[in-house]
Amino acid sequence: MTTPLKFKEFIKEKLLVNSGILKKNIISIATAARWLNVLGYFFQSQKQ
Repeated sequence: MTTPLKFKEFIKEKLLVNSGILKKNIISIATAARWLNVLGYFFQSQKQ
C-alpha cells in the first residue's frame, strides 16, 4: 500500500539522492499526497 508518508520518504531517500539533490524535508506530506493524486492514487478511510 502506498501512503503519502511512504511516498515522501521514497522521494527524499531514493529519488533526490540519486538525482544529487540533498536538501532535507524537500516536500511535505501534503505535497506527497497531491503528487500521488496526480499519479492516479486516491485515498479513503478504511472502516472497521
